[in-house]
Amino acid sequence: MDFRLRGLPWDSFAPLFEMTDDELRRCGSRRLIAAAGSIYPCRVSLMDAAPGEEVLLTNFAHVPEAATPYRSVGPIFVRRGAGEMFDRVNEVPSAALDRTLSLRAYDADNMISDARLATGRDLLAAVREQFATVPVAYVHVHHAAYGCYQFRVDPV
Repeated sequence: MDFRLRGLPWDSFAPLFEMTDDELRRCGSRRLIAAAGSIYPCRVSLMDAAPGEEVLLTNFAHVPEAATPYRSVGPIFVRRGAGEMFDRVNEVPSAALDRTLSLRAYDADNMISDARLATGRDLLAAVREQFATVPVAYVHVHHAAYGCYQFRVDPV
């Protein structure tokens, strides 16, 4: 089975970069500059921000459906001018390869049917196992330590 791994569309976040810092704060967001050694994984490009790069820390409704107890909103980072949304088949983003990730499998009713930890290097094998053992419509990948949404995995 093949899988499509996708970031988020840039257009959803572009207007935030035009806001002042006060406007961002009022909507629960912050503008940051990536320092050397910081890790700000962009949810559009699925690349870490480079030192000196502007990022926004904002929130994203990764399970927005109201008819599920798993409805969820959480913090994410987006790089200014992140460019093209990461959208690849069977390719794990390089920024995720050496990180411990939480894989949350959701069924067609947006209920969690399985959850497990894996490194990025083991991600595709773990997702294949999820799809083989429980009902799964899609998988959300989160940063295991911080719990932040990273990207979505769908069967092709």
